[in-house]
Amino acid sequence: MADPKYANLPGIAYDQPDIYETSDLPESDQYVDFNPEEDSSQDIEVVRINSQSSYEKFRGKYLDSSRVDFSDRITKPSMRQGYSCRTTWELAAEGEPETTTQKFLRLKCEFQELVEEIEKNGLGSDDENNLKPEDIIAEVNDMQQKLLNVRTNPDDSSHGTGDKQLLKNKLAAKMDEIQGTSKDSSKASDAVQYELCYNRGVSSKTSQVKITELESRLQRLENVLGAEKSEKLATVALSPKNQTVLGTLSILNSRLALLEPSHIELIEARLSSVLQKVTKIAEKKLDVEELERTLKLSDLYDLMEESSATLKALPELSARLESLKELHENANEVVKNIENIKSLQEFIVNGTVENESNLKDFLTGEDSGFLRTFMNHFMRGFIIFLT
Repeated sequence: MADPKYANLPGIAYDQPDIYETSDLPESDQYVDFNPEEDSSQDIEVVRINSQSSYEKFRGKYLDSSRVDFSDRITKPSMRQGYSCRTTWELAAEGEPETTTQKFLRLKCEFQELVEEIEKNGLGSDDENNLKPEDIIAEVNDMQQKLLNVRTNPDDSSHGTGDKQLLKNKLAAKMDEIQGTSKDSSKASDAVQYELCYNRGVSSKTSQVKITELESRLQRLENVLGAEKSEKLATVALSPKNQTVLGTLSILNSRLALLEPSHIELIEARLSSVLQKVTKIAEKKLDVEELERTLKLSDLYDLMEESSATLKALPELSARLESLKELHENANEVVKNIENIKSLQEFIVNGTVENESNLKDFLTGEDSGFLRTFMNHFMRGFIIFLT
């Protein structure tokens, strides 16, 4: 039942349904004009970032995690740790030999930086050869164009096969040029013809041998790790998230450093000493437990021997205690009788004293009825004494 103090309040329509309407739109349709005030403090630097320029700057660059090595080993010449960051403009580290691709990229960067520096600052005040910036820029551009004309393959040059690939490219370009000129002037007397022999059988056999070798390697990996996704990689790898064969092999390679013969011998010696100590501790523990058990048994036997004489005397002691109990009860009765006798004796003494006083009065003859009183008291005391 509603509280009557809330009844008949003004502004409440009791005869209408409870419907509340508003002119506002839903939150998803409302437009929130969020324009935060810019901080004009000089201590805060507001940096304007253009997303398009940032995208163009970092396009083509990536973080390669396939060669991650956090083992802190110093066996490699590079002695680098962690991630290996590579881009199209990757240069050799200090103290490392440059590959052909790295040298090509370095020269390209230096040419570009030189052109930009000359266009921005000129030659400077140390111009002693009277060189003009335009001549230097033209010469640098010419050298850069010559460098770009050398179509090296970065993947091949990194493995030392850039010269062979370059020779193949030049030969293919020359053949295309000769083939094009032969169609235009087929009657030329100084035409040079090249015949390229391609043995498909040898190449197919070579590719088949490589494919067979790869299949055998994959079969061995499947036999060791399992064809399907299993927990073998998780048990071998340090991190359960690393489910790749390459990551597992890198982890195993880092763990192999702990399995050196000197380390194994040291570990075996320590384990043998620990095993001997554990065996001695176990033997001592067994000896201590056996000694404690023997001491407890001997104490229990001594206690039984000491209590055997007491056990034999228990019946006699019980009989004595019962007789002593009866004696105490009789003594209590005797004490009660003695107390009654004492009280009676006191009563007799008091009566005797009274009788003596009455006898004296009787002998004097002052009271004629005293004799009768005396006889009454005497008979009363005699009756009490008899009882």
